[in-house]
Amino acid sequence: MFKDVAIGSTVYFPFAVNDTDGSGTDGSSPVAYARKAGAAQDAAPVDTATPTLLTDGTYPSGVYEIAFDVTVGNGFEVGEEYLVFFSLTADGQTPTGVAGSFVVRAAESTLYEVASTNLGSVTSALANIDTLITSALANIDTLINFAEADIVVDTTGDTYTLVAKIKDTDTVLSTKYLYQIGGSPVTAQTHVVGRTLESEL
Repeated sequence: MFKDVAIGSTVYFPFAVNDTDGSGTDGSSPVAYARKAGAAQDAAPVDTATPTLLTDGTYPSGVYEIAFDVTVGNGFEVGEEYLVFFSLTADGQTPTGVAGSFVVRAAESTLYEVASTNLGSVTSALANIDTLITSALANIDTLINFAEADIVVDTTGDTYTLVAKIKDTDTVLSTKYLYQIGGSPVTAQTHVVGRTLESEL
């Protein structure tokens, strides 16, 4: 059993004990050891704990829970992995077992906590993407409207203007002044329009 644990929290491991006939037995004098993975062969355990026998009648005999307070004061270090062993006396024997291992992370930096913290950022990013997509679709609609627009010349003003309107609705998309080649505005149908300068009204 492998766990990811934040410094300052408590980590738990279960184990169960059987007698030599294979039946559950409570045994006595249980002890659990937390060893720093990769430490020297003769290195002492970083911490020891007394497993708790679960005594509710619902549980079978020999069911224990190990708890380690993963704190700097107890010798645990951020970024290190620890192996958990246990032993006790049962049916005249002293069996030894492996409960699991765990890695210590900085406070609020376990995989679950990092994911939970970043969820808000991800949600915000998705909202921004949705806004960009909505804007892009709106721009595409505008381009389509321009491509399909009716183009007319408005001769009612002092200067003639080129008007782009949405088909069927006559909604004005754009209005541009019309100019002659020399730069003078087009004010009569007799003028020859050599170019249209993009000067928006």
